[in-house]
Amino acid sequence: MSNTNSFFAINMQILVSVLFLGICFFLGALPLTGLIVKTLANIDLRKVGTGNVSVAAAFTHAPKPVAITAVLAEIVRGIAPVLVAKVLFPEIFTLQLVGLILLVAGRYFIAKGGGVTNASWGVLVYSPMVALGSGITGLLILVIGKKIFPQKNQNIRQWAARLGCLSSFFWVLLFRQDASFFEVFALLGLAILLVVINLRQSDDMALKKQIIFSLDNQLDTKVCGEKAARLAQLKKAGFNVVKGFVLPAT
Repeated sequence: MSNTNSFFAINMQILVSVLFLGICFFLGALPLTGLIVKTLANIDLRKVGTGNVSVAAAFTHAPKPVAITAVLAEIVRGIAPVLVAKVLFPEIFTLQLVGLILLVAGRYFIAKGGGVTNASWGVLVYSPMVALGSGITGLLILVIGKKIFPQKNQNIRQWAARLGCLSSFFWVLLFRQDASFFEVFALLGLAILLVVINLRQSDDMALKKQIIFSLDNQLDTKVCGEKAARLAQLKKAGFNVVKGFVLPAT
């Protein structure tokens, strides 16, 4: 009888684990930031700037109160799966990180976001010391980089974020010496995923500093004017639009 109960308990835990991970991906796939910005500011982030539906895009194209609302929602979204995993699987720390990986994957592949805000706050709940170490590493790289290369602030900011993410592997080895191989591997996987997303995804906040825009990109009417934005849309749709560059309207 005890063997039957144990078998049932194991199967139930596996079922709950699979269900939990599926919900994490679905949660990440929800276009939360896009819905908030569209509802509160009537701005479709998919049609302005880089087309990313990210926190950076919200701060670039939407009023600040709307952007703050979006980032708070993303913080909650990042914290939620880690807290749920802590309750459901208190001894399986790996699932906290795998849940975050799937959430970030859902954000990037489906919702067209970056997932950095979600991951940062999720890791903070998973291990405050690992999050603090990674944050300090990124901040130090940012400060030192700006001193050495003052003309390349944008690139330095991006590399500070990337290296800060990757440094989490070192910090988990330092602060969580009892972490299992799978836990360390999951954290490394999350860090690599964030770096890959950062490398592949354009940065809307860089548009504020950009002097010349290309018609090959999605353009914001507030920045480049309605005519340029429409030409960019026509070019993306496949119409024969000549190559050109645009100066900001403001």
